[in-house]
Amino acid sequence: MNRTNLKRINGLILAITIGISTALSSSALPSESGDVPANSDMWSSPVQRIPAAESNQLYKQPQKKELSKTETLDETYRKSGDMKLSDGDFTGALDEYDKALQVNSKNAMAYYGRGRVRLATSDYSEARIDLNKALTIDSNLTSARLALIGILMYTRDFASGISEATKVIESDPRNALAYYERGICNGEVGRRADAINDLSEAKSLLLADGDQVGCDFVNFSLGKQYQENGRYAAYQKDFETALKDFDAALSINSASAATLIAKASVEAEMGSKEAALADYNKAIEVAPLLADAYKQRGNYYMQTASYKLAQEDFTRALAIDPSDPELYNSRGRTYEALGNMDDANADYKQAQVVAKTQSKQETEQLTKTITDLVQKV
Repeated sequence: MNRTNLKRINGLILAITIGISTALSSSALPSESGDVPANSDMWSSPVQRIPAAESNQLYKQPQKKELSKTETLDETYRKSGDMKLSDGDFTGALDEYDKALQVNSKNAMAYYGRGRVRLATSDYSEARIDLNKALTIDSNLTSARLALIGILMYTRDFASGISEATKVIESDPRNALAYYERGICNGEVGRRADAINDLSEAKSLLLADGDQVGCDFVNFSLGKQYQENGRYAAYQKDFETALKDFDAALSINSASAATLIAKASVEAEMGSKEAALADYNKAIEVAPLLADAYKQRGNYYMQTASYKLAQEDFTRALAIDPSDPELYNSRGRTYEALGNMDDANADYKQAQVVAKTQSKQETEQLTKTITDLVQKV
């Protein structure tokens, strides 16, 4: 899984844990305030539509206890913090949780609430401290552990994420989100078969619960994992396994241009030219504005000496993405093969210009990043 997709998944996980934690404290559906976007279709999760009730398989409510006078005061502050958090008033919520902990430093839910605020404000190191304190006081606070796993994933501590998710699964074998999080972590550390097993189990649990929105969310990750498994197998020259994995990914999402392109490249490597071309064509059908689809089909045409077709594909790709120096070089080679040296040389020169521009932009961005860091220090 590349870093862009991982960042998106981690953002979803953090949004889920913040929203669900609000639901836990209010016995309502997840709040749409704070970091949880209002567009529920885009941010659907395996737990977003499940009420926080005693029968909730994903999150079990803490047992109600009789409160002493001291506990009543800290709970008053804590509940006030929950309300402010659900309203998006992070400063006010933090103040209320601080008051609760001043009254009772053993209030696990107050640490948990404060951890949620720090999650919402991207203060992940402090959020991790608060969530760990909550779990030290109450190791059965599943929602806090799931939120902690989200942070571990965000900070790329996948081994710890696997360990924490396993603890949740051991105490609650039907916790779909724990299987989902562990599946993502397993995939990131190269435990590809374990990742597929965990994501499949999360999907099965959600299907049994009738949560189609959750299934769709997990399916996206399951398809990506099969795709990554296929890429790894292809890298190892295990083409038969790669094709099986790509087919599994396409059975989940037949409109994945990236999977179709990857499968086509393996088919071309195996000498299955007709199958490769068919999959390149499908990729362009489902993603007609994806420059890489034309680029890869153009490369295929180059390999099969179909230079005019290759030149046309590289031209289409450049119309979509004129900032790729590789495309100018590739089209230049097609012009050269077709005997058009003037256009070939023009493309080779343009490739150098674009490459220099990219290098300058990257240097400027790196300089800006370093300057910003120095100023913060």
